[in-house]
Amino acid sequence: MQLPFEYTVGERTLEVPTSGGTVHVSIGPFGAHFQPLSGDPIGDAKSNLIGWFAGDSTELVELSGTGGNGDGNCDSGESCGFWAGPGGNLIRDRIPTYIAPVAASLTRLRLNNGPDATYFDSVPHWEIDMALNSRYSLRIGHLGGIAPTLRDKILAATGIDTDGYTGPTGDLFSGAAIDLDAGDALAFPQVFAQEIPEQPGHYRGGHLISPWAQMEFTVADHQEDADVCVFDLMAPVQKDAIQAAMAADMANPESQRYSAFASSQWVWRAEGLVCPVYSPKPDDFSNIHTRLGGWTERPEIGTTVNELFAIVRIEKAASIYDVASYDSATVEHLAMRAVGPGIPGFSWTMPDGTLATPFIAVGEVIDESADSLLIKWRDIGWSAPAYQRAAFLLDGQGLKIRWGDFAASAIDATLPTLGSGEACNDDDTLGYDHQPRL
Repeated sequence: MQLPFEYTVGERTLEVPTSGGTVHVSIGPFGAHFQPLSGDPIGDAKSNLIGWFAGDSTELVELSGTGGNGDGNCDSGESCGFWAGPGGNLIRDRIPTYIAPVAASLTRLRLNNGPDATYFDSVPHWEIDMALNSRYSLRIGHLGGIAPTLRDKILAATGIDTDGYTGPTGDLFSGAAIDLDAGDALAFPQVFAQEIPEQPGHYRGGHLISPWAQMEFTVADHQEDADVCVFDLMAPVQKDAIQAAMAADMANPESQRYSAFASSQWVWRAEGLVCPVYSPKPDDFSNIHTRLGGWTERPEIGTTVNELFAIVRIEKAASIYDVASYDSATVEHLAMRAVGPGIPGFSWTMPDGTLATPFIAVGEVIDESADSLLIKWRDIGWSAPAYQRAAFLLDGQGLKIRWGDFAASAIDATLPTLGSGEACNDDDTLGYDHQPRL
């Protein structure tokens, strides 16, 4: 299988040709949990691609009147932007085009939102599904527009003109089949690009220095009832080349995606392979690591559903894995606890009686058995790592964990007891399953 756009594999990114120049697509791992790989802490079972309109700082320009040296080049420490001309035409001409990777059938068209000023040109949010064959289907989201070829086919089949359509939102059709030829132009991704105040013709990508296209899609395996990694469906030589490009981008100290997260490399470098190995099935409770290790709190009487837990395999086969980043070579997993959007962070009592208040806590699983974990929490706002043991039970309903007290050393961390009849109490005993509920 091919990706649903034209590309060649560059040194660090996928190079996508457009009429206005090259878009440099940064590769992120399927199933990732951590920034800047993904924004989904329970595991993101889709592509994690970012289409940069500037390949590096040489394609950005120094902004006038911002305290730089005035040579027009984007040097370290200067305020810079992407020159797209009056009205942003260079961005408009560089927006990538999704294409049908094989002959397929369009089975669903959905409008999630109408025009949104968050995105360049205030585009809407479209989503399409297509059946690639009897086993696999492809869903492409975050679409800012439907390509003329597909627009005409949809209009002929349904009477719906996607040009200018703004609502009502929802599925415009589902289950119908519109034939697609391999290579048919399908749609265009939404783009983050805002003109910089008092710098006409210069653009940034929201909080990022370069404008970028949000390129996200999923591949569903209906035989396995799971979303799967698209790179696993490619020829090994193609997958290896993409893996090498992603690793080079991760290791690049000037990477537009990864360099700003240098202080947390031990976290995101744990997921340095394009495809993980654990089950992405949504309802697999066979062990604590299934569904990419991601768990969400489940409703119980007297509980507030506001917490996430993940146990993440460290991909030691990745070239960017560094054993020195972890407690020892025997550490196989990271653990994460996080709260849902809009929820205050944790309030954890540390061994010295002070409080740590992390919003997201990540630690190393330095010991694991069939029913317990020993975690070394790091960077949680305390002066040193904090150790914690947890007892867990796993059954057909999901996962239950009782969290022990924090300790200053592994030997001082005590394992709590957890009986099969223990009720979740929204404090130290929590129940989780794989279905997102936050």
